[in-house]
Amino acid sequence: MTTLAENTTKCPNCKSDLVNCLINQNQSLVICPNQQCLYPFDQNRVDNEIFYVTNEELSKIVSEKVTMKDIFNDEQLKDL
Repeated sequence: MTTLAENTTKCPNCKSDLVNCLINQNQSLVICPNQQCLYPFDQNRVDNEIFYVTNEELSKIVSEKVTMKDIFNDEQLKDL
C-alpha cells in the first residue's frame, strides 16, 4: 500500500491539488477539495485512493489541527 507522503497528485477532473482526508487512524482517502468536483466519488472504485498513514504523518496531522483548548477547558488550562 502506498503511503500518504508518496501520494502527491492533481485531481484528474479539475486539476486542483488533491487533499488527504483521514478515514481512520492509519488510512487516508485522497479527495478533491473543490466542492463542484466529485472526485473520487464519481469513480467506480475509490480503493485506489486509500493510502496508509504512518505514525509520524499522523502525529504531524494531529499536532497541526489540535490545540490545548480543544482538549481542556479554561479552568483546566489555568492549572497546567
